[in-house]
This record gives sequence, structure tokens and C-alpha cells, in this order.
Amino acid sequence: MIAFLSQRSLLSIDLYVAETATGNILKRLTSTATSPHFSSLQFIYSAGAWDPASRRIALATVTEGRAILSVFDARSGRREREVALSDVDEIFNPTWAPDGRSIAFTGMARGLTDLYALDLDTGNTRALTRDPCADLQPAWAPDGRRIAFVTDRFSSRLDVLEIGTYRVALIDPTSGQIKQSRPFTSGKSINPQWAPDSRALYFISDRDGISNLYRVTLDAEIAQLTTVATGLTGITAQSPALSVATKAGVAAFSVYDKGAYVIRTFDPVGRGGRPGDVRGPGRATLPPEDRKASDVAGLLSDPSFGLPALEAYETAKYRSGLRLDAIGQPTIAFGPIDSVPPSAAGCRSTSATCSAMTAWQRR
Repeated sequence: MIAFLSQRSLLSIDLYVAETATGNILKRLTSTATSPHFSSLQFIYSAGAWDPASRRIALATVTEGRAILSVFDARSGRREREVALSDVDEIFNPTWAPDGRSIAFTGMARGLTDLYALDLDTGNTRALTRDPCADLQPAWAPDGRRIAFVTDRFSSRLDVLEIGTYRVALIDPTSGQIKQSRPFTSGKSINPQWAPDSRALYFISDRDGISNLYRVTLDAEIAQLTTVATGLTGITAQSPALSVATKAGVAAFSVYDKGAYVIRTFDPVGRGGRPGDVRGPGRATLPPEDRKASDVAGLLSDPSFGLPALEAYETAKYRSGLRLDAIGQPTIAFGPIDSVPPSAAGCRSTSATCSAMTAWQRR
């Protein structure tokens, strides 16, 4: 079976399950056009995930403005469980642990994306990373020892806000140790997926200007598996577009062809060859290749252009200017038992005016 997000109902994007061999639709798991339960399904920068038993599917959703991890029974379509996550504002790309007891995902909190792990037994959430770098698209290895993910931590310079391209990295979910996978240093590398033996990673890269499927082993042996002219792609350049069956090892990916997105399957075992060298600006660059360099493009790519020098401004410790300025007319209210004491208001600073009220409750 294969699960996918589609607008085939014309009115909304929903989650479907189909038979891989024939393409026949087995079940529609959501109906966002007619059911008000889900405010949104995360479908642009996220995808669902099968559990190790191929029985349940986890999907990132939004309900009443809250980030919700929803778990569906793939055959009946029943919504088995919903977990509201208060630590994050949005959820992307859940991935199941091989034992089925935990789900890792990308969580966005206060504009920053980090990796988290949810314990399904206790409902507790644990942060695997916590830094300003982008950590996206986690994929738990079948042996449970590592999680592959996409990050810009090895290519960005945050001190000057120079954001680099995405690269593939590995994290130990127990110790938190992060190691960079080094397939390419040019172009982006996204959407890592594991081979069934946990000894190789499949991923999408546009190292030559067009996004195609590659494989890299843990020994850094690289092979290019597809040469699709239009590229492997989702809705955006960073959207997940690849999934690999945990046991069979068959890859499924989306391709934009003849005005529509289609899903193709591919058995990568024993296929692929060494990728060629990338020379020049890349296959996706419009001719002529020897065009004159653009001064505007050069300035836009310079992260330090227009920034003031750090030593140009003096710094001083902030001192609050708020102080009591006056006491207003007391207000007294009489009751049948006793009176309510007066309340006073009024304070002022040199730059703003505010009021403070002390309220008394009758004992």
C-alpha cells in the first residue's frame, strides 16, 4: 500500500491509501471539505508516515489552532489517536521508531525548527535538538540507532545571517550526537530515506541544477539513480517528494509531468552509477552560460552588504524611567457590611504614560 496526499476530490486536499500494484484507491482517511474537525493538514512541507507494522499512519494536522499529531488506522480509516503538542506551534514530517513506541518529528516553536521525539506510552515530548539551525525531514533508521534529517547547520553562518543550502545529517536519538553525511557540498540535499538494512540513505539532490534521486552508503559511496528531466519535486523546492518502503526497499516519488503531479515507483536495488562532475552553472541555468555577472545578484548574495559595523554604536545598560507621579482622586463605595478601601492610579515616564491600579477585595 501507499499513502499520499491529493486534491483528487477537487474541493480539498486529503489523505488517501492506494494499492501500489494497481493504483486502486482503498480508503480516504480524511475529508476536510465536509468535516470541520481539522483546520488544516500539513501538506506543503510535510508528509505522513507508516508505523513499522504497516497498520497505522501518523499525520501532522492543525485543529482549533493547535498542533496535533493524528494517527489513523490505514484500513478502516478510523482516527485512533490525537496528541496535542503544547511545546511547538507546528508539526512537520513525523517518522516512527522501529519499535512503534515513539514518533520523531520536526517542530516549529517561536519560528525555529528542531527535532523532537514523542513517547506514545507516556505522551511526553523530548527535544533532540535546540538551536537556531533549521532541522527538517527526520527519518528513523530501521535499526533504530540513528535518525537522518536535513539541516543547514553545516553550511550557514548565523553571525552574519548567511543561510546555506540544506545537507543531510545523522543524529543519535539517545546521546544527541550529530554527524554530517557528506554526499555533496553543492546544491541542496533533502528528504533522506533509509534502505531496509540501515546501511544506505536515499535522498533528493539538485547538485547539477535538477532534483534527482541519489544513494549514499555509510561508507560515503555515492550513486545517481534517476535522470528525470523535470526533476523529482513536490509543491515547493523543499517539499518532501520521496518515500522508501521499510522492508521491500521500493522507492516512490512525485514528479511534475504534463501539468500534474504523478507518483512513480522505482526499485533502486542494483541500479545507479557514479554521478558525473558538475561543471559550469548547471543544467537548470538558462543560456547563455557565459553571461555577464550581475552586480545586483552579487549584492543580494552578500549577507553583509548594508549592515552597519558593530563598533559604530555605543551600548549602555538600560535603566527604567517609570516612577510614581501622582495619586488620583480616591473612590469610596459603601456596602451593607463595610466599605471598599480607596484605589489609587497613575504613573508616568519620560517617554510613555501608563496607569497602575491597586485593587482591594472585601474580606
